[in-house]
Formats: sequence, structure tokens, C-alpha cells
Amino acid sequence: MDAINDWENQALTHRNRLAPHAYFMGYETADLAATYSRELSRGFVQLSGSWQFRLFEGPAAVSNEELSTYEPEWDHVEVPHLWQVDGYGNLAYTDEGFPFPVDQPFVPSDDPTGVYQRIVNLPAVPAGAREIIRFDGIESYGELYVNGQYIGMTKGSRLSAEFDVTDALVEGDNLFAVKVLQYSDGSYIEDQDMWWASGIFRDVYLMQRPAAHLVDFRFRTHREGDAALITLDTVAEGASRVVFTLSDGENVVATGECVDGHAECSVTDAHFWNPEDPFLYDLTFEVYDGDQVSEYVPHRQGLAEVTVEGNHIYLNGTRRGPRSHAPRPGAHEAAQHQRGAHVPLRQRPALLRAVRRVWHHAGRRDRYGEPRLREYRQYRPGH
Repeated sequence: MDAINDWENQALTHRNRLAPHAYFMGYETADLAATYSRELSRGFVQLSGSWQFRLFEGPAAVSNEELSTYEPEWDHVEVPHLWQVDGYGNLAYTDEGFPFPVDQPFVPSDDPTGVYQRIVNLPAVPAGAREIIRFDGIESYGELYVNGQYIGMTKGSRLSAEFDVTDALVEGDNLFAVKVLQYSDGSYIEDQDMWWASGIFRDVYLMQRPAAHLVDFRFRTHREGDAALITLDTVAEGASRVVFTLSDGENVVATGECVDGHAECSVTDAHFWNPEDPFLYDLTFEVYDGDQVSEYVPHRQGLAEVTVEGNHIYLNGTRRGPRSHAPRPGAHEAAQHQRGAHVPLRQRPALLRAVRRVWHHAGRRDRYGEPRLREYRQYRPGH
């Protein structure tokens, strides 16, 4: 049996991609953490910007040399980008169909394939630390090579992808090469009414994790009256202890230690988050290596509880909605409606204008996974 290409293997979603986790950055000091600027986080290197680029007819046309040898004569593109928008290949728009013959999970052998190259000068990685590269979005399939060494691959174009590149790096110049295929087996489940465009379309950057660091955390809120009961679970590596602090911008409202990765606390007279008043607290983790803080991890955190009771959704005990298929005043006008749509015709223009004005652009993009958009729709006074 012939080997299955990774980009056509439905049983394979990645190779060597790190496990997904909550989005956060680590900082060397509390003052730097308070800025929330990822550019000031530990070991941050912005790789968005100018890359060498060449578009090939298909993946078979890309040789090992293009992935291991710097090609200074190639074109320059500015990442993030979509190569069709920059004049390479053609944009295609589909609604119900596909822009290629349907033979799931296979895609055409002449699958447009872009190769990106960039030389990055780096210092030696500190002892015990790990160097991580993060892609916030690649459409639709990407393979990563560092100094000619295969690192891994990722699918799921709206998923962020992180890879540990520590062992492939050298002190000084390093060649990063990324091979991107326009179509993969993932294209069959990503198809919808949209433009088909390809490339490294979100930021890419390096970050450094010390020997003792936070791996992941989960924050849950339960509301009882005006109090927020908080359950916090953490995963850390190499850490002697993890301490958390929750503040409202002026005062510390809760603090404690995650013992065996778990902590519980409460906030009285809590300022609960909701879309009309999206208030955020400052959650900060201190990760210890022995008696010294190894890193500070900040996170803007809303206090909110979503529950389902019967057929209704509640936010902080208040029923939320509406849905376009839910009955409205004037439901007797249903005879005028299309099948399944219970919004009276006379109300639809105003409803659509409100949805587009308030939610459509930000909300629709947010569901596609850009990691920082969630914060852009929330605020704390003075920030």
C-alpha cells in the first residue's frame, strides 16, 4: 500500500505540535507582566515581517534544498499575508461547492505550495530553557524546518500551532523554512461561503520558557448572590510552587497558592462580566523555581458563569438570548415567514443592522480563533 501523504491523512492532525493551552505569555518581572505587552515577554522575537517566498506547482516540486538552503533571489513578502492577495495564484470564492474535484480526503497533486524562508540571528538558549515558535494561523497545511531539520506539521488553519525548536537552533544565524499547502484533507471541513486564500495569515513569533514555567490553567466561576466562588486549576513544569493574585486594578481581591495544581477562593461584591459591562480583573501567576520567581504570567480575567436550565442559557443567573428562531412579539405573523424563521418580516432589517453593527465583524472573526481578539472586546476602566 502506498504511503499516505500527511496532508491527506484524516487520522493525523499534526506532528510534534505542542498540546493546546490557555493563551498567555511569561515575563521576567512583575512590572513587565503588568504591561501585558507580549513584545516585552521573555525571549519574544517577532518573526512577522519580510520573508523570502516562492510558489510551487505542488508539494512534489519542492526539494530538500529549498527547505535547507537560503534562497536570497526569491521574492519578498510581508507576513502575515495571503499569497493570492499578493499576486501569487488566483483567489476563488465558493458557497456550497469546492474549488477542486471532490475525492475525500484527497486533494489534487498540483496543490499550490508556498515555501517561506527567513534567517533569524539568535543568542544561545539559556540552560534549561526551551525555545518555542508559535504560528497564530496557517492556511491550510504547514510544515516547519529549522536549519534543514524537519520539526513538525500542523493542520486546522484557525488553530494556533506551537513547536519546540530548541534542539534545532544554533547560536547565531538560523534558517527557518515553512512549507504551506493551499489544500489538505482539512479543506473538506473548512469549506463554507468564503474566499479561498492561503499562507501564513497571522503572526508568527518566538518565545522562551524557563525551566520552571506554567503550562496551562483553567479558571471557573460560580455565582452565589453577589459573591464569585472561583476554582483554579494549573499545570506547571519544573516549578516548586505556583502563587496567584487576583486584583481589580486597585486592590487585591484574592490570593493564594495552587497546591497540587488546585486552588479555591471567593470574591465578595464581585464585579461580574457581561457584554454590556465587560469588566476584567487582573490575574497574575508567580511560578517559583526553588525560592526564586522564575516567571510572572498575567491574564485579564472576567468573572462570569454560563448555565443551561431547560432550553435556556443564563449568564450570571440572567437569561440571555435571543435566537432568530425563537418566537417574538407578533408571532401570529408567522404565516408571512419563511419556514423555520420566527422573526417577523418587519423586524428583520432592524435586527440585522443591530447584529452587524454590534457583533458581526468582531464576533465572526473571534470564533475563528485569533487569540487576542477576545480581549479587544473587553475592557477595564483605565486600560
